Amino acid sequence: MALKMKLRCMERLLNNVEEDRAPDSGQSSLNEERENCRSTSKGAMYMKRYREKVNADADRLRVYQEKSKERSKQYRQNSSEKQKQQQREMARLRMQKMRARRKLEPLLQKEASVIRRPFTRLDRDRQEKRREYWHEKKRQQRASMSSQKKRRIRERQAQKRRQKQMKQRLEATDKQKEQAATKSQSCSGYAKQNTRRKAIHRVKRHLPASPTKYATVVKGLLENLSPKKKAAVEKIGLTSIKEKEKLENVCRTARRAFLIALARSTKRKYNGIKRKLSRQLGIRWQTLVKASSISKLERKRRSDSVSNTKAQSIQDFYIRPDQSVELPGKNSVRKKTLQQQHILNRSLKDVHHEWLQENSDSGEEVELSKFCELRPKNVKLQKQRQFNQCLCEYCINVELKLKEINKAAQRHNLLDVRIKNKYDANDIGLCHKEDGSQYHKLDCIKRSCTECGVYLIKERLSPLVRHKSTVTWYRWETVSEGAENRKKKSLVGKTRTTEDLVNELIEELTPFPQHLFNAYWQYAQFTNATKKHPSDTKVLCMDFAENYTCQLQNEVQAAHWTHTQVTIHPVIAYYKEKGKEVREAIIFVSDDLNHDSHAVHVFTGIVNTHMKDRRNLDLQKMIIFSDGCAAQYKSCTPFADMSFAKEDMNCTLERNFFGSRHGKGWCDGEGGVVKAAITRAVKNEVFIHSDAKSVYDFCCKSLSKESE
Repeated sequence: MALKMKLRCMERLLNNVEEDRAPDSGQSSLNEERENCRSTSKGAMYMKRYREKVNADADRLRVYQEKSKERSKQYRQNSSEKQKQQQREMARLRMQKMRARRKLEPLLQKEASVIRRPFTRLDRDRQEKRREYWHEKKRQQRASMSSQKKRRIRERQAQKRRQKQMKQRLEATDKQKEQAATKSQSCSGYAKQNTRRKAIHRVKRHLPASPTKYATVVKGLLENLSPKKKAAVEKIGLTSIKEKEKLENVCRTARRAFLIALARSTKRKYNGIKRKLSRQLGIRWQTLVKASSISKLERKRRSDSVSNTKAQSIQDFYIRPDQSVELPGKNSVRKKTLQQQHILNRSLKDVHHEWLQENSDSGEEVELSKFCELRPKNVKLQKQRQFNQCLCEYCINVELKLKEINKAAQRHNLLDVRIKNKYDANDIGLCHKEDGSQYHKLDCIKRSCTECGVYLIKERLSPLVRHKSTVTWYRWETVSEGAENRKKKSLVGKTRTTEDLVNELIEELTPFPQHLFNAYWQYAQFTNATKKHPSDTKVLCMDFAENYTCQLQNEVQAAHWTHTQVTIHPVIAYYKEKGKEVREAIIFVSDDLNHDSHAVHVFTGIVNTHMKDRRNLDLQKMIIFSDGCAAQYKSCTPFADMSFAKEDMNCTLERNFFGSRHGKGWCDGEGGVVKAAITRAVKNEVFIHSDAKSVYDFCCKSLSKESE
């Protein structure tokens, strides 16, 4: 009875399968379904049909998946550790079989697919769309990356390229070795290297041991060769002695002629390939230059190139005091050329604009790229400055206020209100310069002009004042310190409204044009005086350098508190000797640490005696440029010495002072050169000093151009 029920169930199941199939299905498909039903259990068939119904309905599938997920979670929680281990092992075996099956699928598909579907235009469009999609995704990914992540990616890519290049080089080296071994085997005539080695060993046993006799025998063998043997010897690179000497003579003559012809032919037309030829031919460039005398021939210049005179004028413009500041420190001296470094006061673009304004009448324009290329190596950019020290108090206070004003304008989105720097602020409150003039009108500078004034700056900053926001700025002021109320300069912070900030800026900008004009005018007068002065006139630039501290290499701890200091006072003299301009740096080294006007008078007298006795100059006038220090140059005592100059030095004396807080000049650089040379000698233990006399002796020996 049970068997009949089972057969009836199977029959009913087959009928249901036949009803689900399409009416046009073939007899073969029906047979396959019947075979599947017979080979599959009834429960598996029910579950298959149930899953198909669930997959057809999206809501039902979502509910089924959530229940299955919760059921699996409960099962994993209730499972023991042993059951979990068994499940992991079964999963591992199942995945192993699946991976093996997937590996075989492409091979089976390749064997099964005899006729492939053609690649149509629709496929090509789909492929292009996929590529565009992933290109856009990649671009978005790169845009969202941080700079650090991009740097790591570039480093990994560079490492992969290096590894690939190294692999290629190793493969090329192995290939060359293989080819060389094959070539040597074919040229030697021996099938194996061992056979060749044994043959050489047998011959060497019968050759004499004496080097002279050995050379004589080998020479005789090379001189008495048959034509076939001679050809075989020449094939491997060996020749007879006589032919070798002839070949060397011919090669020497031919090589020299070839070098001369090659260098001369590539001198002008093919100047760009000279270096490549020297590398490819294995000829040193110096040999090529020497053979062709190319260094003695002038290179053809372009018609639009900058002349040497113009290039020199641009380099002189870079080191002008109004364009760059000469650093006084000993660490700012270039070791190779012993040149003191300069730092530009503004950007290269502004310096180029200033040069174009001054040279507008010449008619020769120089582009910004060429102007930057002609910048001397000892002139550094603003960003290369380490510490901004020894700055002008008036200028830096204006710069600090402009910095905070620009920040406030940026916060309130008032970009037109911003002022670039102190020079821009100075130009806003003045009338425009006349054509070809380097300076503004004197009435404008003295604030007596009715068409300009600080009210123009106030009008420009009025949108920022209306916001009435609170800002914090800093200003250098004189403050009292300690119980003794010692005075010192300190950076003081202020927090007030933008109106107070603008009012304080207007107050400081009122005398500011006169301040800048005095500084630039004095620098210009000093430059003109050094280049255009009579032959009986001498121009001096002097200033005290910072005292040099005598430190030693391998110094004990107790010596740190008892260092000896030395006074260094550089003087730069400009005079004419035999019709030529001469610049001479005279450095005074003294143990007198009082930097007063009496020391300056003594130094000036020594310079005058040096010029008359050592240089044999008949000087009638001395023009001295210095800063305005009252204790040294600008007080009643120096003026009294100036009135007695005719009696003391037999010449008249004229004193000029640089602009207030703008007294940095070439003297500071010379002091840095001297101190840097002494420090290098001490560090290398070449020189040991203990006082001013030892420092003076070292400078006379190492830095003086003329031995005393």
